[in-house]
Amino acid sequence: MARGSSPVAAPSSAEPAAHLPGDEHGDAGHEAGGHREQPSDLFLRDFFSTGWDERFEERPSEGRAPRFRLFKSRQGFLERIAEVSYAYTNGADADKVNEHELALGLEWAFNRRFAVGVEPFYTWQRPSSEEGRHADGLRWDFATAFQLLDTADRAYNFQVHVITPNSHLDTVQTELAFTLAGFEDLTKTLGLYRVGLYHHIEYATLLGPRDAGAERRAANQLRYDVSLAKTLVEGNVPLVADFTVFVEAFGQTELDGSNSGRTAFSFTPGLRFNPTGREEKAWWVQAGIEFPVTGPRPFNERVFLAIIHDF
Repeated sequence: MARGSSPVAAPSSAEPAAHLPGDEHGDAGHEAGGHREQPSDLFLRDFFSTGWDERFEERPSEGRAPRFRLFKSRQGFLERIAEVSYAYTNGADADKVNEHELALGLEWAFNRRFAVGVEPFYTWQRPSSEEGRHADGLRWDFATAFQLLDTADRAYNFQVHVITPNSHLDTVQTELAFTLAGFEDLTKTLGLYRVGLYHHIEYATLLGPRDAGAERRAANQLRYDVSLAKTLVEGNVPLVADFTVFVEAFGQTELDGSNSGRTAFSFTPGLRFNPTGREEKAWWVQAGIEFPVTGPRPFNERVFLAIIHDF
């Protein structure tokens, strides 16, 4: 589950349904004519009665927009993945430091309704100006997700995230965030072949005692994202299977603090591909670069790189 990193908060100073024929009664993992059928649909009205005792499986992506996590957007579907990711931020904290971050993540769907995630991430900060500082430290992102709706064309879930503090990185409070995330496959609904639309809205608040001067920072924030991904290559092509380009539009509004009401936006273009050429237990390579587009600029640019493995 992608962390809701913000372009405006102090850096951790430091994501009626249309149906395909046969969807309603597709058996998990059933093969028909060499093609996997879609799993049965899940709806909000049967949240407490269906999906909890069903084995998790990803929906087949042949002829559809593949479902995968992006860098900024929370995903509206569940996954079973492990990830190693790296991010470099140039000119963080108003051009005072350069920041390196290495993360190891695991997301595990226990069934078709519920998943948990854990991601420890270590941050190094090095001065980029006379006002900069040396700092490093470990933080943890714990997450849960409840699948509200899942069909061949769309998926929505509700997420809760808790990110631990680290005083060495000038983050002395725990962050608690509540997210509504969605995914739309536009292949059938709008006729846009293998195009996926990602979107989420998230409320984040800081908990615990604040240090001196922290009252000037926002303790409550609203984050939101709309992203588009277009898959250009079919999923059985070796080395570049499901080659996809995407662009993420991420924003955040501070709800209090000395800059209450300030909103910042960033764009993150990127790409992703599967060098294994197989859909099950695939390995993915993903890269992107984030650019803030509103001022004051909290950093110059941020580069992302991730290696992801499906279970």
